Order: sequence, then C-alpha cells, then structure tokens
Amino acid sequence: RPVGIHPLRRTVFTIGAPTELDPLSIPLVADVAGTFYFKPEGPQILCSPADEVPSAPCDARPDEIDIAKAIDVINAATTLDIRHVRSSWAGLRNFVADRSPVAGFDDELDGFFWFVGQGGYGIQISPALAQAGASLVHIHVRNDDESPSSDPERFAAVQEGVRKHCPGMIVQFSTGGRGRDPASRGNALSHRPDMASLSTGSVNFPSIVYENSAAFVVDLATRMKQHEIAPEIEIFDLSHIYGAKRLIEQGLMTATPHVQFVMGVKNAMPAEERLLDIQLAELKRVIPGATWTAAGIGRHQCEVMDWALRRGAEAVRTGLEDNIRIGKDRLAGSNAELVRVAAELIAKHGGRPATPPEARAALRLRPM
Repeated sequence: RPVGIHPLRRTVFTIGAPTELDPLSIPLVADVAGTFYFKPEGPQILCSPADEVPSAPCDARPDEIDIAKAIDVINAATTLDIRHVRSSWAGLRNFVADRSPVAGFDDELDGFFWFVGQGGYGIQISPALAQAGASLVHIHVRNDDESPSSDPERFAAVQEGVRKHCPGMIVQFSTGGRGRDPASRGNALSHRPDMASLSTGSVNFPSIVYENSAAFVVDLATRMKQHEIAPEIEIFDLSHIYGAKRLIEQGLMTATPHVQFVMGVKNAMPAEERLLDIQLAELKRVIPGATWTAAGIGRHQCEVMDWALRRGAEAVRTGLEDNIRIGKDRLAGSNAELVRVAAELIAKHGGRPATPPEARAALRLRPM
C-alpha cells in the first residue's frame, strides 16, 4: 500500500565568511517567510533558499536561479554582501502528506518495515529512528576541502552530536587508511569511542595498497586497549583472521572480538557465498568466541547481508560508505533509507533491529 512519498528538492551553497566575522559566532538565521536560511559550516557559511521544489526521484542538482534568488534576499536582509559561491549541491527531502516520518512495520504486509519520510531532518529525528533501526554508527570525518581527515577534534565533534541526539547509540571511529596519513589514523582514539575499526593485515584495493603492517596493527590495538575501546576486526583476507588471533595471544584484545568480513572490494575478497562459508568456518575454529557480520560492497550489499542473516550473524552493516544505490537506476536518498532496507531483511529472517542497549550487550562493550 503506497504511503505517498513526495521528493522535494533543496538547494544548498557555501560562501566565505567576511574577514571581520568569526563564522562560528553566527547562529542559524532564517527569515519568517521561509525564503532563506544560513548557518556556520566550519570556516564557511552554509546558505539555502529553503526551496521545496517537487521532483521525480533522481540524483538532484542545484538550480543556479534558486541560488541567485537566495543571494538577493540574503544580501537585502543582511550585511554579508555575497559575491562569490564556493560550492553548491542539492538533495531530495522526502515527505508524506502530514510531513511526519514513517517508521515501523506495515499493518498489512507481514515483515515489511517502513523507514521513510525523514524530510532532511535526520539529526532532529534520529533518536526515534535509531530505536527503529540503527544501533551503531561508524564514523569518518572530512576536512573542509572534502578530503579524508584524521583530525581528532572533528571526530570528537561528531561523537558529541551523536551522543546528544541519540543517547546510548554505539559510536565507532574508523581507523581506515584510504587517503589518510598512517601516522595519524589512531589519533582520535583518545576520545574513547565505544568501538573502532581495526584491519589486521594489508590488502590490495582498486587503486592503492591498503597497508597495515604488523607493528602498526599492534600499535592501534595497544591504544584501543589503553582507552577501553572494543575493536571491530575488519577481515579483507583469510590471513587476517590469524592476525586477530595473534592480538588475542598478545593480550591486546579479548577472546570475544567482533569481526566483520568485507566482501566485494575489487582486488580483494570477492563477494561469493562459498567464500563466506570458508571464512566463517575458519573464524569459528580459530576464534570461537567472536561475534561476526559481513559487509558487501556496492551492488553486493543486500545479498551479503542476506547470506549473513541466514547464517546467524549477530549484526548487519549498511550505509553509504559501502553502497550508494537502492537499485541499479536509483541512488539511495540517505543512510536512513539503507537502514530501512536492512531492517526489512532482518524482519524477513524473523528478527527485528536491536536497540542500542541490546546491541551494546551483544557486543560486550564497556558500560556507558
């Protein structure tokens, strides 16, 4: 039964702050007529015409006319004197008729879970939606130029926001190496997230070698133990299971780690069901106390989740880091939309999404 989802395009652009003005001192400013808003965004100012243009589902693009109109009204109402736009983008905000989010199991179709209509207010409504779907958030951060960042304060700011808006949600920092200086990949661990990713060996990626030397892995594991951070062991190759076993033998992590098999990365482990069985059998033999999940990259995301659920995995992973599409011809609107798909798969297998406290207990994490 259709719920009547209506995509509305929203245009956004950034400008440089006037030299005499600290952008962080600017509050969110919006006019009562709803023709614009702006707010600080790092060292820049993020602006929008607050537009809601009906649109077919698509990869939305900003409209230059809407940007020009916003600049006119902002310049008329303020002293910002906008003359140059640094960057611009657009997105689709999905609503139903009453503009409330739709989250929960369908009344008529057994096992179907709705997770739609957030309308671009993901942070504000995330506590309720987190209870309906996601219980753990895996965090990457970026610099102002959109390059991958290892800045501890950026990680801390995201962690603070998650804990404020989603109390109890498990926070996991990435220590991954794509585009990051190896020497700084563990710098944010001092902020003590609940978990952090830990790759226990090197692997070929499509265009780089994802390098994790034995000494580097030991250093990261040592820091995680020091700060009582539970590692999520990322397995890109069968040998990485033995790398995790060595860390247990060295007393750097418990005998009950959480393990994630990553499948479908070009040049690494292919997304083939029989290979998941081989890896899982070896994990159970070598680290029998581990909890586990499997992540499929790109088009393999849903099928790998399905394989994992059929084999009794304790968790599933989804999100835009691994896959940006809902189908061959449609981009995912948000991480929330991908979480909805994951929740539907869990229901198909007779389960439900865990609450954050349930997930915290299942993963044997330290108390809040």
